[in-house]
Amino acid sequence: MANGKSKRDALLLIGQLRCWDENSATLKRLAQKFDVFIVTDTNYQDCVNGFAADVFYVDFDLHERTRHEELDAIFPPEGRKMLQWSKLACGMRQIEAAEAMRGQKYQRVLKLRSDIANMESINFYQHFEPNCFYCYSDYVFGALRDDFFLLVTFCKNPEIYLDWSSPIDTSLPGFKNSNYKAARFKWLPYPDISLFRNLPFTIVKHLLRFRVKFDALRSMSYRGKEGGWRSIRFASEVYFLRYILEQGMTVKSISYNSNKIRLIQDRKDSI
Repeated sequence: MANGKSKRDALLLIGQLRCWDENSATLKRLAQKFDVFIVTDTNYQDCVNGFAADVFYVDFDLHERTRHEELDAIFPPEGRKMLQWSKLACGMRQIEAAEAMRGQKYQRVLKLRSDIANMESINFYQHFEPNCFYCYSDYVFGALRDDFFLLVTFCKNPEIYLDWSSPIDTSLPGFKNSNYKAARFKWLPYPDISLFRNLPFTIVKHLLRFRVKFDALRSMSYRGKEGGWRSIRFASEVYFLRYILEQGMTVKSISYNSNKIRLIQDRKDSI
């Protein structure tokens, strides 16, 4: 059991622990400052063994098999994307259990992928303000504890957000003041004004600050390996962003100087 009383913050490692060996030294250092909660699959249990004596570990396959099967049954690409949020819900339940045992809430909660190539670019220890999420898309994000737990509804039943394609309200309180480099703003579905349809997002983001509405329905389609386009029914990174904006949150960068956070096996896109 973690010595929670000496650590004010919680760190969640969720899902497949890709590239664990490459980042194990950094993760062990973080475990000295954070209570670490790991929710992963049986295949990754060996990564956790010997990682830290005071880690909270959940084998998702063992404890949440029914939920795993339910989401996996939704045609594979979408169900697997929703599964990561169900694992996050499981991790938040473990945080609540730890808080009950220690008799107090954590101050901050962060979620982190294990396969980030430039961990040194993440400002893990910056001051968090209320009503803000500190992000680089869904690779790494954090907030004050109660703000973070606004995600419970989204994570508990992600399937209810399938086909969430209605336009975003650009008058939301946190939208105008958010850092557009911190999440997938350019993929959000916006109200259709065709005049702005083909403008690059580097220009459009400045127009957005003045609540100019435009069309960027890029999140609803994806070019596969065979070159054909298919509909995306659960655009995970976009829906996460949209949900926190609609909870009244402002999005800020979690990296130093708003630097890009890269994956060790990175995709070719950028925020």
